[in-house]
Amino acid sequence: MAEKKSEYRKGNTKMFNIRVLEYLHSQFKIVAKDRGVSMANLLIGYMERVVDGLDEPAEKTKDNEDFDPLTDIRGQYESGKDF
Repeated sequence: MAEKKSEYRKGNTKMFNIRVLEYLHSQFKIVAKDRGVSMANLLIGYMERVVDGLDEPAEKTKDNEDFDPLTDIRGQYESGKDF
């Protein structure tokens, strides 16, 4: 097993907002609940394994490659008015 890298685990935190399909959120929530952890805990664990070289990064599947997570909010704000 590779030695854990610790430098990135020090210091301040950053907010990581993502939009996912509702069914994926619901299913992931069930997985987290079944394991007795938060969804954030599972995501951070995956991110740590990828950064440590213990797991390969996995991109979203071709089944949803055209998914635009911002579809529901595009056009919600007007340039010059809202920002």
